[in-house]
Amino acid sequence: MNVDMKNLILIVASLFFFACSSDKESEKKDHRHFAVNIKGGSDPDLLKNVMDNMESRLIQLETNDSLLFNGKASYLYVTSDYLFVADLKQKIILRYDKQGKFINKINRKGQGPEEYITLANIYFNDNAIYVCDLTKILVYDFNGEYLKTIIPPKDEIGQFYIDPSGLIVQSRYYLGDSQLIVYDEDGKLIKEYFPTPEVIRDFWIVQGCYRSIGNYNGGTFVSNYFDTNIYMLEGDSIQTFATFDFGSMNLPKDFFEGETKELVPKFNDFRENDKAVLNIDNITITDNWIVFCPPLFEPKEVIYCNRKNGKYLINNDFNNFYAQVLGKYDAPDGYDSRSGEFYRLVNAALLKEAIEELQQSDGHYLEKYPFLKGIDPEKIDEESNDWVIFFKM
Repeated sequence: MNVDMKNLILIVASLFFFACSSDKESEKKDHRHFAVNIKGGSDPDLLKNVMDNMESRLIQLETNDSLLFNGKASYLYVTSDYLFVADLKQKIILRYDKQGKFINKINRKGQGPEEYITLANIYFNDNAIYVCDLTKILVYDFNGEYLKTIIPPKDEIGQFYIDPSGLIVQSRYYLGDSQLIVYDEDGKLIKEYFPTPEVIRDFWIVQGCYRSIGNYNGGTFVSNYFDTNIYMLEGDSIQTFATFDFGSMNLPKDFFEGETKELVPKFNDFRENDKAVLNIDNITITDNWIVFCPPLFEPKEVIYCNRKNGKYLINNDFNNFYAQVLGKYDAPDGYDSRSGEFYRLVNAALLKEAIEELQQSDGHYLEKYPFLKGIDPEKIDEESNDWVIFFKM
């Protein structure tokens, strides 16, 4: 081997080592612990930076009398090629292309073996739709054709995710001996996680975790009721992914001490009087952000924790237009890792009002919000379907 070849190999090896080291250093620098004052305010520097650099776009979903969905009861799902709106009240699913043009409606509600009674927990991949009904998961193609039924062990129901290997990861809706189960498509139980404290096993309560299970970087993130950590399940190993310190709003460490009869009134007091953050909902995880809601609190808000600097934003501090369309409990419906965009549905009447207020307060608003160019609020029908906002932070 000549000298030049040896030098080339050394250079390539050095570059590879440097790249790996950089990746590891980057991973180490990602913040995993956040101190959050949910009754406080956003970090001012982070807020200014995000508001000054937010990139957004809007898509109008096709509307006619037969395609109307209930926006307050609907959620948006994005796959590689389509937009789906699941209307939980009407129990229908509408499919659109990426420009908002309607393709088809899926309506399989009923009590037959290939039909669903509820539409509360849904999962989409790029090939199929999984609907968790009262005692089973029904699978359909994008045209609404029935494919198969999955029977969970112990007739479990609740929010779920299909991991890359095809296993179902499901968070139980009611308190059981454990709160998270993993099983295959034959209904065979693989593993259970998060044992329920003995003192609350006889405590009848519907679990509060909602839209708090999903995918990040090949793993499945989950949260647990009476817990403000986020966990990551990879293979059969589950690790703490992020922790949150809410200061005086933390659940006391001795909360589960005593008997069930003592815990019930204590729990009701904490829940009804906003004495502690009992869990976190509406979770989205990206390379840069962890987004969640602390449910049942006033004012309603969404927290955006920055994984790179450990600081956080509260959506009600957003400026002008964004405060209206992304305020209160308006957490993202999801995140498209392909485009690097968060997304959610936006009420047409709210959108119209937000643009009209901008027009009245700032004659140069299009310089800051160029994506609103060509949208005339007077032509927005307040009774039409929700629009879709995509935004980058």
